[in-house]
Amino acid sequence: MKQDRSSFGLPINGSLRSVSIASLCIVALIVIASAASLAFQAKMYPAMEVRRTFLPNDVANLVIGAPALLVSMGLARRGLWVGVLFWPGAVLYVLYNYLAALLSLPSVPMIGLSAALVALCFYVLTGLMRSTDGAFLRNRLGSKALSRISGSLLAVLGILTLTRAISVLAAAALGHANPGVLDVAVSIVDCLIAPVFIVCGVFLFRQRALGYLTGLGLLLTANLLFSGLIVFMLAQPLTGGARRGAADFLTIGGAGLVFLIPFVFFVRGVHAAQRQCQSRG
Repeated sequence: MKQDRSSFGLPINGSLRSVSIASLCIVALIVIASAASLAFQAKMYPAMEVRRTFLPNDVANLVIGAPALLVSMGLARRGLWVGVLFWPGAVLYVLYNYLAALLSLPSVPMIGLSAALVALCFYVLTGLMRSTDGAFLRNRLGSKALSRISGSLLAVLGILTLTRAISVLAAAALGHANPGVLDVAVSIVDCLIAPVFIVCGVFLFRQRALGYLTGLGLLLTANLLFSGLIVFMLAQPLTGGARRGAADFLTIGGAGLVFLIPFVFFVRGVHAAQRQCQSRG
């Protein structure tokens, strides 16, 4: 897709052909990785404890990650601004999951697939950030996206996540706790991803171009992470894991609702700005 606001109205400054192809490769690899792990559980995850942890996560990636990426691409192809803004958020969700897998699964067959997915996600994110016109979005959206509320929530989520991750890693380093490999891997990934939420949240609060460029995508990532966690908990009993109580689902659902509300208003603001821009054109 090339920039042609007269025909598509997309806030982009170049071609998205290469990132579109890379994104389709991501979807294909998610399907392959998830199908392989479900069909050949013992080979993909030889240790039972690892299997109980990562099989539910593969289900979440298949049910949440791949469809979110395909929907984002489909909306962008239809000329909708929300598709362009959803796209990096869906990719970040996939990156989060497979980067954690890459750091915690050094000796299983999934290592190659996880590495390929992480590399493709970085490529797509870089391409999208380079191609999307943040200044154009800032000028068109203004206050329509509840930028201060959305930015504050993203920054707070980033701060809380970073604080928890640092405390887990510090406790492990000082010998005060003995977290599992996955907990350490997730904490490392949180230390890498959380600053993105903080910085972009602050930029969105201050109504800067980078905030409008990333805000809706990060709100989508937050919602996908909460949704993925619910799918993960639902799938755990199928792999011999403990069944979660209703309180756990209510807690996760309530936390997700906090980010769903500004997400909906942000989407409405983007749609309104696009309609206004098209009516003027």
